[in-house]
Amino acid sequence: MKVETLIVDDDPIVCLIHKKLLSASGLAPDARVFKNGLDALNFLRESYTPEIWYVILLDLNMPVMDGYEFLNEIKEVFPTNNIRVQVVSSSVCGEDRNQALAFPHVCGFLEKPLNMARLTEPGIFPER
Repeated sequence: MKVETLIVDDDPIVCLIHKKLLSASGLAPDARVFKNGLDALNFLRESYTPEIWYVILLDLNMPVMDGYEFLNEIKEVFPTNNIRVQVVSSSVCGEDRNQALAFPHVCGFLEKPLNMARLTEPGIFPER
């Protein structure tokens, strides 16, 4: 099954680092970058198909539509069987972690910035 990777973060430096890591790892050489949840949501609304796995690296604090608002929107519209969200945040607050992990699409909470060891851990990307 094809995998589509979305980086959803308003920090251009973090996006650059994550995109380079994804490319270097071979996991997602063509990851798409969105600067807020609304842009990512619009992309999913236009191009979603059940034949593709979607891996979304999602920041929580962004302008326009933050990560929580994005998660609320997708839980109402998209199934959980082919969308895997990894929250990637600089927050070390246990409350943020617990709140994010309560959403059905969220399968992990990672600290920013990602590194190669964390990115390649089992469970982040679907088995190919």
